[in-house]
Amino acid sequence: MLTRRGWLTLAGSAGTTLVAVSSWWVGGVPIWFRTNQPGVLSWLPPHSGVAITVYLAGLALLLGAWLALGRYVLAAAQQIELRPLIAAWAAPMLISMPMGRDLWVYLAHGWLVQSGFDPYRDSPAVLDSAIRSEVSARWLHMPSPYGPLWIETARLGGVLTDPHFVVGTFLLRLPVYAALLVLSWLVYVLAGRFGLRGDRAVWLALANPLAVLLTVGGHNDLVLAALAVGGVTVAVRRGGTWPDLVAGSALIGLAALIKFPALIALAFVVPIWLTARGTGRPVGLVVKAVAAAVGGGLASAGLVTALSGLGIGWVRQASADNSIVNWQSLPTLAGMSVNAVRLGVHHATALNDTIRFWRSVGSLAAAVILLALWYFALRRLRITDCFALLGIGFVVAIVFGQTFQPWYLCWALPFLALGVSSAVGIGLIVTLSLFEMLVTLPDGRGLEDRLWALPALAVAVLGAWWLLRSIPRDGDADDAGPGVRADRGADLRSDQLPH
Repeated sequence: MLTRRGWLTLAGSAGTTLVAVSSWWVGGVPIWFRTNQPGVLSWLPPHSGVAITVYLAGLALLLGAWLALGRYVLAAAQQIELRPLIAAWAAPMLISMPMGRDLWVYLAHGWLVQSGFDPYRDSPAVLDSAIRSEVSARWLHMPSPYGPLWIETARLGGVLTDPHFVVGTFLLRLPVYAALLVLSWLVYVLAGRFGLRGDRAVWLALANPLAVLLTVGGHNDLVLAALAVGGVTVAVRRGGTWPDLVAGSALIGLAALIKFPALIALAFVVPIWLTARGTGRPVGLVVKAVAAAVGGGLASAGLVTALSGLGIGWVRQASADNSIVNWQSLPTLAGMSVNAVRLGVHHATALNDTIRFWRSVGSLAAAVILLALWYFALRRLRITDCFALLGIGFVVAIVFGQTFQPWYLCWALPFLALGVSSAVGIGLIVTLSLFEMLVTLPDGRGLEDRLWALPALAVAVLGAWWLLRSIPRDGDADDAGPGVRADRGADLRSDQLPH
């Protein structure tokens, strides 16, 4: 007889299996599949109604399993082990077609290095290789914005699978899947260190379909998150010693060699470390902690950059991905609104000087907000506040960035899940996650600018409402298991879920 957790494991795995199978017709398939589908794939045309139906059925099953798991975890009195469940849910994505075309881009950037080009000056258009035809138009003439650590990973994937680049897309899934498993362990460790419920954070952040389906299916953002969370975990492992701060910061420095925004975690590791120490915050101590964190991060980033031989061109290219005009980027939305008034609705998405101006304003606003959040974190005495502020900092960088992609949220989710305990906070995260999954197609395109966004938002709100309304309201936090702090009297009526 299967337990409740067993049934949920089976349901979520069935959902991702259906998604993985359907992705061979509706995902980021190789270009030549359109005219020369091999074997059984020729039974259905690309983007066939049958394949789309299978995909939607799998997505619905996974989303439903995630919500049901949330109901189970949030109502449980004791900690629940979720790591095998997450491993099972994500495993089918290892054999899916890419969810989007980023995996092809990663391989092309790696092949640029292997072919003797500079990925931060040259674009995939210079390649004389089959991988060139798989790169989407917006990336074909754009140098890489990814750090040397990921470029070298992609280069290795391309070398091992050349000329079979389809196999390379499977190989590059392995470090992302490993990052998901490592993250699920780290979050339990970090939560346990401060008496928090790790299973609730793991459910909210890592059983999240954004991580299980979208990111394992085709993006590298979980690798950044694993290094950032690992760095914070190391920094506080013995209550906050100086060597631990330096070592943790070094891991975060490596995260920045995946994508530049990881440096936000390098700033916030200081208030988190100070809070873990439980001491005062004199200016001298803060300055020394900042110096130690910056020194550790720069040392690891500099060493790996030097060993790669790629130089620091990745810093210049960090904001290169600016061709997408998406209203979920707030400064882009401001520019679109001005365009709509001045040029007409049909020209609202024109990438012109107006949108570029507002994006510059957005970058300045993000810097000011991040500085304010960091200052607030320095003044907080609760570790959950520091985690929440770090997560919010990542969200600020995402929504004030030049472009918005739903998988970017995986940078913030582990920290938000550790720091947020209110019903409102959890409801917002669930609503946003469901909405992004419902408006993102399996080939990576978004429907957020279509009429479908309105019913998708309604479904997301109803899903979050059902989840929170279905949780018992009589409070059971006093029965928390070993190593878990009981927050007496906390329940949904006070807008707080027990830790």
